[in-house]
Amino acid sequence: MKTATFTEKRKFIVKLGKMLHKYGTPAYRLEAHLMEVATYLGLKSSFVMSPTSVTFVIWTDGHEDEYTHVARVDPGDHDLGSLADTDDLVNKMLNGELTLQEVDQQLDIIFEAPNPYNKIITGIAFATSGGAFAMLMGTSWNDVIWSGLLTFIVYLFVLWSARSKRVAHMLEPLVAIVSAILACAISVHLDAHINIRLIVLSAIIVFIPGLALALGLAELAARHLVSGTARVMDSFMLLFKLYFGAFIGIAIGFALFGQTDFVQPEPLPKWTAWLAIFLLCSSLIVIFRT
Repeated sequence: MKTATFTEKRKFIVKLGKMLHKYGTPAYRLEAHLMEVATYLGLKSSFVMSPTSVTFVIWTDGHEDEYTHVARVDPGDHDLGSLADTDDLVNKMLNGELTLQEVDQQLDIIFEAPNPYNKIITGIAFATSGGAFAMLMGTSWNDVIWSGLLTFIVYLFVLWSARSKRVAHMLEPLVAIVSAILACAISVHLDAHINIRLIVLSAIIVFIPGLALALGLAELAARHLVSGTARVMDSFMLLFKLYFGAFIGIAIGFALFGQTDFVQPEPLPKWTAWLAIFLLCSSLIVIFRT
């Protein structure tokens, strides 16, 4: 490790910090982790992390070498598999099992690795998550089936957003509007037994920022006020976009297709709640890439 130059060390720290940020590490853990790595490498450091920016200040004991790096970044996704692999590599380096150069090469492999689940499996996971959530609510098989189908349609928009920045910027309200309009059409023309609002919620359940909100509150509790406030406000804005997208979509759907009298279906048996929990957990494994 002592053979590594200052340039190699600071490049490694910056790369590691950006990767951990990209994979959804909260600010207080990210800063503490990077300081531990910098200390192990024989450097002094200071870091300021937020959901949309990263700041690295790295220097040697006598200030012979100093480096400051500030970058604008996008809010991180929740790629828990890559996050776990990255943490494991760093822990091996801190334990002396791997050199900096070896870890640096492995980080490149993790960064360039494709999604471990192909598009078909991910699409099935999306559909399963929506259907499982409706099942967990204990409504009816009608709601479960239509929720799964609408969630799969939502996944098609997710694929579209990966190819179009314009769609990516308006993805959340767009999928809420489309899901609501389709749910209204289904209730009038295909199945009067469905609960429109529950189906819309189930179709967009993967966008509900529960984990992001929990991380934001954890950052606030750790007194990382800037990062925590930004993450919490981003979560509330996402909920705001989903809610009003669904509200507008239902209004448009009622205007286009009218309303029909709700026909109460047979409720699901109680044992389906356990099946729903299993299916929902299984689908989240794929969605969060664990």
